[in-house]
Amino acid sequence: MLRHELGVLLPLHQALGVRGALEIWNAKIFAPASSLPLGPDAAPVHEVAFNHNGKMLATAGADGAVRLFDLNAGKQIMSWTAHPRGEAATSLAFSADQNAVFSAGTDG
Repeated sequence: MLRHELGVLLPLHQALGVRGALEIWNAKIFAPASSLPLGPDAAPVHEVAFNHNGKMLATAGADGAVRLFDLNAGKQIMSWTAHPRGEAATSLAFSADQNAVFSAGTDG
């Protein structure tokens, strides 16, 4: 489970049995605070990473995609296929200067 100043972040399908969103939970009262849409056919998320100030979130998906979210707006602002079809993105991090997102996957 990943913790952030906003609360606990869980894939919504893990938390509530529903697919297609990433749920942000209030860690103090352990209740849903907000939700980030991933899409109805979204692949499972393997990892998430917050940028330096916690205003952006990147996800690494089983479909090889990296998705970038603006947490203030509560929406996805970009996505790209970081790994070939059939390979998962399994890990990611923002660069120290915040100008890049690095990902690793099952393709090596």
